[in-house]
Amino acid sequence: MAVRVSSRTPTSASPARPDAERTPLNCCVWRYHPLRHEFETFANGTSNPWGVDFDDHGQAFITACVIPHMFHMIQGGRYHRQGGQHFNPYTYDDIKTIADHRTTPATFATTPGGAATNQPPTTTPTPAAACMHCGAMIYLGDNWPTEYRNTIFMANIHGNRVNNDKLKREGSGFIATHGHDFLFANDRWFRGINLRYGPDGSVYLIDWYDPNACHRNQPEIWDRSNGRIYRISYGDRKPVKVDLSKAGAAQLIDYQWHKNDWYVRTARRLLQEGAEANRHAQPDAGISLFEHDLNENAHRLAELANSEVDVARRLRGMWALHVIRPAPTPVIGETLTRLSAQGPLAEYVRAWGIQLALESRPTDLAPELLEKLTSLAARDPSPLCVSTSPRDCSVSRSNSVGTSPGICCSMPTMFTTITCRSCTGTRSSRWCQPIPSGRSSSRPSRRSHS
Repeated sequence: MAVRVSSRTPTSASPARPDAERTPLNCCVWRYHPLRHEFETFANGTSNPWGVDFDDHGQAFITACVIPHMFHMIQGGRYHRQGGQHFNPYTYDDIKTIADHRTTPATFATTPGGAATNQPPTTTPTPAAACMHCGAMIYLGDNWPTEYRNTIFMANIHGNRVNNDKLKREGSGFIATHGHDFLFANDRWFRGINLRYGPDGSVYLIDWYDPNACHRNQPEIWDRSNGRIYRISYGDRKPVKVDLSKAGAAQLIDYQWHKNDWYVRTARRLLQEGAEANRHAQPDAGISLFEHDLNENAHRLAELANSEVDVARRLRGMWALHVIRPAPTPVIGETLTRLSAQGPLAEYVRAWGIQLALESRPTDLAPELLEKLTSLAARDPSPLCVSTSPRDCSVSRSNSVGTSPGICCSMPTMFTTITCRSCTGTRSSRWCQPIPSGRSSSRPSRRSHS
């Protein structure tokens, strides 16, 4: 999928497509479905969103540059932007950062040419120094201490460090408070770009390592020879070598209970790929071992999705069950059970029940499901569920940006979610460089949906 900025507005489509078939982009988060080949804008706004990740409950967060650094991404939302204008001229206010703190510029020791020296920083490592953040990792591994789980880490390019924010639910969104700076480099050329936890639970950090941080237009000054990768582990944790592609369906389902979400996400993707391969097998090929294994064990996913007490694990079952099913039409009884979930954190089950039921934008809904959605939109005590519910439950068609009306939850199951910098509205005829993969208002009335 090509992402391009035209001379008038940024758009996305293959180069041969006419403008009428293109999706306009104007600094956003977009997503692409690998099986249905659907491309859509997920949310608009922000500035240089170079990191996106999901927490244990499927909520999406991004890090940004120049503007305040942390946003809870709501599908269909319009967010604070560095420059330019939203496509919709009637956006009277946009969604602000969820951070309750601001970052401050760092002091650089520089050479006559303006690049940073590689001497150790002389300033005290004050919390959240500098304002250029890159990468995002919500730690869901099984090696670091429990206090880090569901907190978000980001590289701070100007600050030569890795910052950590703690995410706390408030209203229909979150507040991000500053944790202790996690890592402080002893070299001003340290340029952390992204970090990810692996199958051993350790975190792998990529360092661009360059005297230049940004906004230098001379290609010859950039150092392309000194990039590096660090592994950060707690205690004596040894690296592991695994290949889940060799696992059967039963074992992949087992991984949905694993503490380390690397196994959960990888196994879910492989279940999706295996189920899709089965659907496209030749009619005379017979039942494959994977298909037989999946058919024999799918009930375990249904039990996990519909009766598991631990909400985070129940959501894993819901997502995995969703990606292996051939039909997008929601299962009525199952969906009604999810929409009626009660107890601690059950708001996430109800919200995701809404999201998955409407993800494929069904053209008609069963009367009992429509009635339940209408009731949730009017009476659910959770602001998260109210903001997730369709504002007009009789409408299931796409809205102006191609997303389901009012749906706010993210989708860490089937779509590839991409952040797209560029396009502040001040420049034209340039290419977006997507990087693969607010304060969201606590009052739904403050939200600015498309």
